[in-house]
Amino acid sequence: MSSRHRPKPRALQPVRRHLAPMQPTFIRRLLRLKPGQLAAGLIAALVVCSLVASTLGTVVFDAARGGSDDVAENDADQVDQAIQDQRDRLEDNPDDTGAMGLLASLLASDGQIAEANRWYEEVLTRNPNDVTVRLNFGRQLASNDRPADARLQFQRVIEIAQQPVDRATAHFELGRLAEQAAPPRLDEAISEYQFTVSEGADAFVAEQARDRLAELLGTPVASPIAA
Repeated sequence: MSSRHRPKPRALQPVRRHLAPMQPTFIRRLLRLKPGQLAAGLIAALVVCSLVASTLGTVVFDAARGGSDDVAENDADQVDQAIQDQRDRLEDNPDDTGAMGLLASLLASDGQIAEANRWYEEVLTRNPNDVTVRLNFGRQLASNDRPADARLQFQRVIEIAQQPVDRATAHFELGRLAEQAAPPRLDEAISEYQFTVSEGADAFVAEQARDRLAELLGTPVASPIAA
């Protein structure tokens, strides 16, 4: 186990939070990448999926014997290893923005927010139109009490994204920010979720938006897809 002090226990929350961008459209985006970017994206997916699979397996086994502390320790060890793997990739190729983006998300999931932000910013300096990194950066900012900065990232995604589902995801995140504001800006949230449904069509994020609209409006929101 790493000698670095870490909060106890984190269990599955960090991994779950960073699965959000890996909805079905993630695969479609991979298919449009250049070979080098595709390799980096596939490695990112495999690393996170291996973390989830291994952690879930450990959770099931340890739940039967009450080993929650061991689960948290195992999860932490695997995040540490994934972080080191990306550092090794960057040592071999300092210009690997795929490794930078994955390292940023792993560091954020591990609570190393300051370093995570530096890597997010580095990727966006090199590739300002990387909507996946912008969405991840915005989510990280939102979860660490920086809603105004998160809002800027999501608004920028709406401006630059070529794929409707990316714009839909940004609108959904803006809706969440509006709901979580103090006091909540519910009219704004409803408007953002409606944009999500309009842009997202059959994407999972549109289903999430329909669920939020149904709760906020008290009426189920029909899918725009014809039966």
